[in-house]
Amino acid sequence: MDPNELLLQTINENRHPLQYIGKMLARPDVSVNFANPRNDETALHVAAKRGDVELLKLLISLGAHVNSGTVDFMTPLHEACFGGHPGAVNILISEGAETNVHNIDGSTPLCFACAKGSLQCALLLIDAGAEVNPSLTITFPPLHEAALNGHVECIEMLLKMGADLEKSENQFGTALHVACTRGFVDCVQSLLHAGANPNAIKRHHAPLHTAAYFGFADCVSALLEYGANIYQGNARSLRPIEMTGNEACRKMLLTQAETPPKLIHCCRLLIRRLMPRPVASNISLLPLPKPLMDYLNHYR
Repeated sequence: MDPNELLLQTINENRHPLQYIGKMLARPDVSVNFANPRNDETALHVAAKRGDVELLKLLISLGAHVNSGTVDFMTPLHEACFGGHPGAVNILISEGAETNVHNIDGSTPLCFACAKGSLQCALLLIDAGAEVNPSLTITFPPLHEAALNGHVECIEMLLKMGADLEKSENQFGTALHVACTRGFVDCVQSLLHAGANPNAIKRHHAPLHTAAYFGFADCVSALLEYGANIYQGNARSLRPIEMTGNEACRKMLLTQAETPPKLIHCCRLLIRRLMPRPVASNISLLPLPKPLMDYLNHYR
């Protein structure tokens, strides 16, 4: 077997000590940057994928290229974030890894970190200059990735860092639409509390249509609390109640129609709607007495 291919196989098997790999790399006919002919994956990609900090240090000390890409344009930093390995992410960034590089689908390392739910990886990337609102085409932005996978801590961190609440992607719509599609009520509440529009029509539906259709009663309840319009039609002029087969959702929507929200709650929603995003962060900066702040924050 070619000694370079043997090196990759040995690292992939993860059965030999670091000293053994070091001896293999010391051979004159072995290149630390050898790429697998099938996918252009290097030893550094494998080490990053596994989160092997000591192996990463060894490979980089011997001249491994930290920004090398596979056939899918995956860099070692992509791989480390995909696996949720903050130690590996930290090393790669300190050695000059590009934080805003895109893979073949357009995803950045931050997209992968948020999909994984690794708050540590995400913070390391942002501290190193990763864009919270990267220009993407066919893939999900970081906020959508966090919402899709139910990672509320990542959502709240991204919102504090300026993530665009109303940014829409081609498949679902806004991050709120995404969270309603999956039924992650904690994510739905976090997005609504930050000021996400509960009546935004994206991909032909409002979030309430989506939550009602999939039968996520907790999400329907949260949307109604934050002013979702039960009479709003989708692209086919269907109201949320006409799209649900879930009895709990149906009862909730009927009750909302029979008992409209109180004026004091309508005032709260209007004030919040007029505030800059994220609403929760900006309310905390206002010189208001605690009872009024609690009122605006939906604390009862």
